[in-house]
Amino acid sequence: DALGGVALFTQGACGDVTVHRSGDPYLEVERLGRILGAEVIKTAETAASSDLKVLYSRLEDVEVEPRVFPQRNEAERRRDDLKSQLADAKQRETNAAAILRLEKELDSAEWGVRIATLTQERPGALPPVNRAPVQVMQIGPLVLVGIPGELFVEYGLEMKQRVHQSKDRPLMVVGLANDYLGYLVTPRAVHTGGYEQATARLQASAPRAMTEAAMQWVEECIH
Repeated sequence: DALGGVALFTQGACGDVTVHRSGDPYLEVERLGRILGAEVIKTAETAASSDLKVLYSRLEDVEVEPRVFPQRNEAERRRDDLKSQLADAKQRETNAAAILRLEKELDSAEWGVRIATLTQERPGALPPVNRAPVQVMQIGPLVLVGIPGELFVEYGLEMKQRVHQSKDRPLMVVGLANDYLGYLVTPRAVHTGGYEQATARLQASAPRAMTEAAMQWVEECIH
């Protein structure tokens, strides 16, 4: 409404991005929307047009390694063990950082039990994934990389830097593109725990495979 034209919104590399929120959730949606919208208008007023007339797209499947979820009894055993560790740590008045780590691991384990229960009760609910569609596009000077899931931001920042250095082009990640394969986590996230790694359908090697495929296509085809 403020600028005219057609607006393009992409989810970006959103897997481990959040904001600090307070108050009523619906009012927060409106508040954050106003902040974002105002920043878009401000940025658009400083944008410069380009005469580069390039339109390119490449979409291919990348081989990825599916994650094997634990059996229900194994997942429940891990959850119960972590509950005991957490109770003991609180009784011994262990430092807050260690307790926070155990609480996070326990939350991951709880999700592990939920998923193990789902796959046991509904076989085929989470079929193994071996291939992931990755897309690279160029619209004028802009490079777009489409990733089929919620990519952790570290990979998005890395791709932006690499494309800037090698091609001197801006890059935007388009998350949840062409398919949805869940959270795409870093190897570090596997050890730090959390909801995202607990529910990830692919091994932590998958986002790296997608990133490298996209960067190879950029080197080969982007002007």
